[in-house]
Amino acid sequence: MFKMKRWVRVILWLERTWGTRVFFRPCREVTRLSSESVDRSLSLTEQLSVRIHLFYCRWCGWYLTRVRTMHQHFEREEMDSRSSENLSPQARQRILQAVSRNDEMASRD
Repeated sequence: MFKMKRWVRVILWLERTWGTRVFFRPCREVTRLSSESVDRSLSLTEQLSVRIHLFYCRWCGWYLTRVRTMHQHFEREEMDSRSSENLSPQARQRILQAVSRNDEMASRD
């Protein structure tokens, strides 16, 4: 028979006592928290519940690494776009002309 670790039994007891799912959360909720974790810092109970969930669910761990990778990539892209704010007036004018040409072509279609 499957023997539960002591900490798992304690957490299950706490959840039964409190009448809520504090630590063992379903995958849907953990993926939501994973997505939110890149935008805000999670509370202590949220952090614990995500870590506990990641002990036994590799798919949510995979999802969390992908979310963090995308966030890092977009942060780098944002930093690169900030450096392009120092464009010369001639480059800005060329970009505006190209965009207006594309808008004209799109309006004809």
